[in-house]
Amino acid sequence: MKPEKLHLILRSLIFYRKSSVYQAVIVLILAAIITGSLLTGYSVRESLKSAAREHLGNTDVLISSGLRYCDPSLADKISNRTGEKCIPLLETDGYCQNFATGETALNTKIYAVSSSFFSFQGDDSILISPGNVAINENLAKILNITVGTEIIIHYRDVTPVPAGSPFASSDATSGIKVLRVSQILRSRQSGNFTLGISQIAPLNVFIDPSDLSKTDTDRRKANRLLVENKKNITLAELRNILQKAVSPSDIGLNLRETEAGGGYEIISDRNFIDQQIVNGIARAIPPGQPVLTYLANRFTIDNKATPYSFVSALPEGLYPGIFSANHIVINRWLADDLKAKVNDTIGMSWFSPLTNGKLEEKSNRLIIGRIVEMDSIWGDPSLMPEFPGIAGSSSCSDWNAGIPLNMSLIRKKDEAYWNNYKGTPKAFIGYEKGKELWGNNFGPATAIRFPVTLSKNEIENSLNGIFNPEAIGFNLRDIRAESIKSASEGVDFSTLFLSLGFFIILS
Repeated sequence: MKPEKLHLILRSLIFYRKSSVYQAVIVLILAAIITGSLLTGYSVRESLKSAAREHLGNTDVLISSGLRYCDPSLADKISNRTGEKCIPLLETDGYCQNFATGETALNTKIYAVSSSFFSFQGDDSILISPGNVAINENLAKILNITVGTEIIIHYRDVTPVPAGSPFASSDATSGIKVLRVSQILRSRQSGNFTLGISQIAPLNVFIDPSDLSKTDTDRRKANRLLVENKKNITLAELRNILQKAVSPSDIGLNLRETEAGGGYEIISDRNFIDQQIVNGIARAIPPGQPVLTYLANRFTIDNKATPYSFVSALPEGLYPGIFSANHIVINRWLADDLKAKVNDTIGMSWFSPLTNGKLEEKSNRLIIGRIVEMDSIWGDPSLMPEFPGIAGSSSCSDWNAGIPLNMSLIRKKDEAYWNNYKGTPKAFIGYEKGKELWGNNFGPATAIRFPVTLSKNEIENSLNGIFNPEAIGFNLRDIRAESIKSASEGVDFSTLFLSLGFFIILS
């Protein structure tokens, strides 16, 4: 540039020095507003991502068992097959109260965890012993709780029997515990752990599994499996691994020997076996046949009645040649009680659950096709499922069946039958007829029975790895990717702050 032009520019700046300074200041302010808006938006977004990572800890993949429970040992099977860390926990909802003051915190998450949970998250120093709980700082502040304070925990009961299913015990819906707070966990100690995608600070209680369970069987329950996925195993691969790892016992199915006639059967801790599981077992072991046992309110002939008796719907493949759509088989005890004989018409009534949770009494009339003896294969108490509140009762009057029972109808002879034969069904119909009458949303069978020719090992080997995880309620999620994506694709804070900055620019 020529000296004359430089001299001209310099004189121009000196002459218009005031407006030049204003322009420079305005440019600096605009640059600061724009840069600050972009940096603030970036900072907020990174804070959300950091919070998501803090909530999950080392959890990369979540395997949920849905509405059913699974055996915690399934986590070890997955870990052995993948080489990745995998731990079980039980998650339930509830609310908490300060025992001394009564202050209440709603919408509390309760996690039944062993020491493996905190070890999985990278902290081996945290241990929760029976009778004690650890809570996070958020819950401690709301309840005004310190270490050593007692806390009342109200929680959804741990029972595999779905609420609303037939014969679910009426008192199996909620539980309550008074426990001592032994630790208050900070966020870096997994205190804010959550499997939900939310920026709201959770209210967490960490409890020993034994304090959340009524029986030893319940302690062997989990509904969440956390997987660390350093090897970047795909969800499809994990799904295949899970299918190969799942055995019947992992999903609450038990193989046991029947009490009459020999052979084995599969029963479920949910009482009723899902249609998907019935189909899967049928494909794997075609000779296996479903059985459905239900509680009849009464059997009647003329003016004679027998109250509260179990009746089984049996497959003709295992009990051949005695069933038709309108016929029933009764045992000798029921025949003697009703003075019944072959070809008599007998009335049968029962409660059927409706979709709104109420019960409707239904009835049917059937023709007696056969009377069987108590010391035959028909005298089988294992045909009655382990209905909670019924199985194990010392007398009929102690039943807590989850349905309205008129105990005044129970006679001494009915108590004597229970003492001698327990829940041995007094009547039998064909399986298809029973499925038509009592099949429900919770499953069309209470057992799957196998011919005596099949050994226990043959049955177990045939059933391992046959269950499609998603068909029986499992759900696999890349929870870390979902959480980071949610934090990244929410409100564009950079644009938001930049838009707000333009008000300053206009002013």
